[in-house]
Amino acid sequence: MSWQRIVAGVDASPAGAGAARRAWKLAQVSGAEFDLVHTTVDVSAVPATLETDIDLDAFMDHVTAAARKEVEEELRGNVPPEALDRLDIVMGKPGWTLPQEVRRRDADLLVLGGKHHSRLGRWLGGSLAHYAVCKVDVPTFVTTAGNPTIERVVVGVDLSDAAAATLNAGKYVAELFDAALRVVHAIEPAPSTYPLYPWGLDTYRRYAKEHFYDMMDAIEGNGWIQRAIREGPAARVLADEAAEWDADLLVVGSHGKGFIDRMLLGSTTQELLYRLPTSLLVVPVGVTSSKTTIEEQEQKNLQQYTLA
Repeated sequence: MSWQRIVAGVDASPAGAGAARRAWKLAQVSGAEFDLVHTTVDVSAVPATLETDIDLDAFMDHVTAAARKEVEEELRGNVPPEALDRLDIVMGKPGWTLPQEVRRRDADLLVLGGKHHSRLGRWLGGSLAHYAVCKVDVPTFVTTAGNPTIERVVVGVDLSDAAAATLNAGKYVAELFDAALRVVHAIEPAPSTYPLYPWGLDTYRRYAKEHFYDMMDAIEGNGWIQRAIREGPAARVLADEAAEWDADLLVVGSHGKGFIDRMLLGSTTQELLYRLPTSLLVVPVGVTSSKTTIEEQEQKNLQQYTLA
């Protein structure tokens, strides 16, 4: 895989500046083009609801210029002056407009600044990072504050075919930065994944270990990649692993068919976006890799294992 164009969603906040700084660094190490995109309120509907003598075009120009000045002031010093030439101001709601801009620009990566909010705050006000992960078809890099250089990468994988996309993305980033890479599989507690354990937890442990290490051994030039199996809820395991290993980036796959499914079902990815233990790269694995499909595949693999 490779990144040819990177889009960063930015605003006049430290998180927006962090996204710009991260996108600039990623573009430098990958050789990709990059765009900074700020979305501001769309005033084009004003005449449709109010009778006014306002010159709409002039007013829109004023809003755009004011937004550009505010964002540039926040970004200045975080990216080189020439990077500000890549700043575009577009009108619309960020949750809708930014994914459209990613598609329109044929980008390979979306970068956003991570913001810590309570669960209630996210539920009431929404979260651009959560919404983007559900709406865009390319990896989403949610960055935390700190040095944009990456030295340690943790990748969380399941045992399905969907793991390949997640693993490839983590390996790509690690190679770009010459970073250390650790791949982790979490064996979930039996109550939350009961369909996987009809043959008993001990059997599943043996299966998971063999399947995981076979998958890792199949990676070309894998000698430099660390690997680990942990037990516990996946989100907690990966967050703890990232903290204990002092990782700069955690890479996970995003399973699910769409926004409503993810809102109702929840996921490891959603939980990690709440926690944001470190910068998070969320890799979409495709609509065919839904949670149900993955469980069915693992059950089939486990059945074959027990019969072997």
